[in-house]
Amino acid sequence: MRLALHPNDPPVPDVCGVPSLIWNTECYKKAFALAGNSPYLGMKMCVGCWLESENFGDLMEDIRTFTEQGKIFVVHFRNVSGTMPYFEETLLEDGYGDMHAILEQLARCGYDGPLNIDHSFFNPDGKGMSKISEAYFLGYLKGMLGGLERRLKLEKENGGKRA
Repeated sequence: MRLALHPNDPPVPDVCGVPSLIWNTECYKKAFALAGNSPYLGMKMCVGCWLESENFGDLMEDIRTFTEQGKIFVVHFRNVSGTMPYFEETLLEDGYGDMHAILEQLARCGYDGPLNIDHSFFNPDGKGMSKISEAYFLGYLKGMLGGLERRLKLEKENGGKRA
């Protein structure tokens, strides 16, 4: 059995005086060190949390580092409009994060685990997640993945030259 730690969302040191376990990259490093870098403790890399806070860490560098260490067990793929204290969850293409570049970084660093859409939108009546929203997010993600896979295949065929 493996345990994947998800960061506090939004990533803040405490909520109403109760300390948060994971709210930045350093918290992950500390947790992994406390567990003796066990292969059974990793992370749910919530892209949205990294984007929500200017103080979380360097997302692209963290993808590289934690992929190399085998610590990313699952990725939550989400974009936001800006950083705390004023941000909104957005469509993948509408936020400030370059989701294509993030996806490419995951691929180039060798991540091959689960990639989940995160926080699709609610139904208009507020009861449950909208199937239309989920389909849109999944279709958009699938389109990005397909384009990236074709480009990486072309690069491989061209001796590693970026297409």
